[in-house]
Amino acid sequence: MIQRIQTIYIILGILLFVAFIIFEYELIVILIPFMVLIGFTFVSLITSIFLYKKIMLQIRLCGFNIGLLLGVAGMTYFLGLEAAKNCGISYSLTFTLIFPVIAVILILLAMRFIWKDEVLVKTMDRIR
Repeated sequence: MIQRIQTIYIILGILLFVAFIIFEYELIVILIPFMVLIGFTFVSLITSIFLYKKIMLQIRLCGFNIGLLLGVAGMTYFLGLEAAKNCGISYSLTFTLIFPVIAVILILLAMRFIWKDEVLVKTMDRIR
């Protein structure tokens, strides 16, 4: 499981997501649905590591994780704009908003290597 490069990419994506949660904590705790989305994203990222025996399900879950991560990034931006508008201050993008985007890129790389593993397994089955 840990020997596979896609597992390393997923773990790095999880670490970036955790760093995002730590830095944006005061914005996250504003809304309960946003906290649920964050929790669901974290659980699905962790689950995608342990599905290494079900390759197609792992690929689908990684695609689902990409959508969730983009949703978290978009919702964070939107909530920051709304909070700034309500308080009458200007909102500027922080460097932490890039963390979910980098995590998306890492999950895409993981999906690529998972697909390569699937192709390798199919060719080995064909040779036997």
